Amino acid sequence: MKRLLLVPLVLLLIIVGVPLAFGNDPLASVLPNRIAEKKAAAAAALEARDPSAAPIKVTKPPAKAPERWKPGEPQWGVHIYWAAQRGETDEIVRARARRLFRYIIGLGANSVAVSFPFYSVDGRFGDTVGTRSTRTPSLKHLEIMIDEARRSRLRVTLRPLMDEKNLGQGNWRGNIQPSDRDAWFASYKKLLGPYLDMAQSNGVQTFVIGTELNSLEGNRNWKPLIAWARTHFRREMAYAANWDNFVYSKMSAPVGEVNRLGVDAYFPLKNLGDDATVQQIADGWETWLRKEKGRNGDLSRILLYEAGIVAQHNAYHAPGDFYTRRFYDEMVQAKWYAGVCRAVKAENLAGVYWWGIEFRSDPSAVVPRQDTRFGIINRKHTEAAIRSCFGAPTPTATPRPTPSPTASPSVKPSPSPTPSATPAPSMSITPTAVSKGFP
Repeated sequence: MKRLLLVPLVLLLIIVGVPLAFGNDPLASVLPNRIAEKKAAAAAALEARDPSAAPIKVTKPPAKAPERWKPGEPQWGVHIYWAAQRGETDEIVRARARRLFRYIIGLGANSVAVSFPFYSVDGRFGDTVGTRSTRTPSLKHLEIMIDEARRSRLRVTLRPLMDEKNLGQGNWRGNIQPSDRDAWFASYKKLLGPYLDMAQSNGVQTFVIGTELNSLEGNRNWKPLIAWARTHFRREMAYAANWDNFVYSKMSAPVGEVNRLGVDAYFPLKNLGDDATVQQIADGWETWLRKEKGRNGDLSRILLYEAGIVAQHNAYHAPGDFYTRRFYDEMVQAKWYAGVCRAVKAENLAGVYWWGIEFRSDPSAVVPRQDTRFGIINRKHTEAAIRSCFGAPTPTATPRPTPSPTASPSVKPSPSPTPSATPAPSMSITPTAVSKGFP
C-alpha cells in the first residue's frame, strides 16, 4: 500500500523537477537545435503570410532618376503612406526606402510624397493631437528615408496626416470639432515644430502644413501658425484640400497663406461605367477642374497630392471609396490613371502624385490582387499608364541567354536565334475579391 502511495508522489516530483532542471522544453539540452528550428519555422510561417516581415538588408546601391526635378517642371510622383512597425530598425528603413525608390524611379517619377500618421488624443472633439511611437515614424527614420530620396535624385514632399481610427465610426479628419480650437492649434503647433526643423535641415522641398481639415478651414489661427512655421521651414509650404472643398468652397485660410494648393482629388464621375474610354474619363475630370479655373483663371498653382482609384468594378462613381468591396478589375484603375493624366496635362496643373504605396511594400513580392485596393505595384496595365504619363520608356524583357551548340565535325553550328520579348500581359482580367485598402 505504501508503495502505491509513493507512485503519485514520484510522478509529481518528475513533473515539477524536469522543467526546473532542463527548462520548459526538456529535450532542448539534448537537442539544442530544436528551439532554433521552432523559431525559424515560426518566422518562416510569418513571412509566408506577410512577405514584408522577412529580414531585409541594404544590398544594392540606390537607383538614380535620370535628372533632378527643377523649379517650373511638373512634379510627377508617387505617394507613400508610412505607418511605422515594431522592429523597424535603421537598416530596415534604409533598405525599404531604397527598394521603393528604385521601383518609383522605374515608373519615371521625379518626385515622392510621404504621409505619416498623427492622432487626435481624445477623438473627434479632442483639442490635443500627438504621435504614437508604435505608428508614427521617428525623426531619425524620416531622416534616413529623406537621405535615400536625395541619393536617388527624387524631390521630397513631407505630409503629416491625421489618422482616423480613433475619431469614431462615420467620422473623418475633415469633420473634427475640437472643443477648444485655440487649444487645438496650439497643440498642432507643438506637434509640427520638430518635423519642420527636420525637414528644413534635410532638404525637403515641400512641407504640407495641413491635409483635408475641412472643418478647420477659414479658422483665424492658420495665419499665425503658418507665419511661425515659416521661421522653421523656409521652402515651399502647401495645404492639401479635400476634393469637395476644393470645388465647392471659397478656400480662404490656410490657402491664402501657403505657396501651393494641393488637392486630394477623388472627383466622382457618376455617369461612367466600366466600359468608359480614357477620353471620357479625361473629359469628366476637366469638367471638375474647370469649376476652379472659372473662379481663379489659372490652375498652374494646383497640384494633385492624391489621385487614385480602387482596382475594382463600378469604381468611377466613387473613386475615393476606401470601404466598399467589389470584384477586382485592373483595367478600371489603369484607364482612370490614363484619363486623369490627360486632364492634368490639358489643364496645365503643376503635377500629380498617385496614391499609393505602403512603405513596407516589396515590389518583388506583391501579388496584385492581394495588394491594397488602391495599390499599383505589379498591376501591369496601371504601371504602363503611369510610365506613359511620366514619359518613362516601356521596360523591355531581359533576353534569356541561349546556350552555345556543341560543334560537330559534320554539323556547322547555327547562329543563336534573336530572343523575342515576353508578350504583353493580356487585357483580359478575371474578377476576384479585393482586400481593404489602407487609410
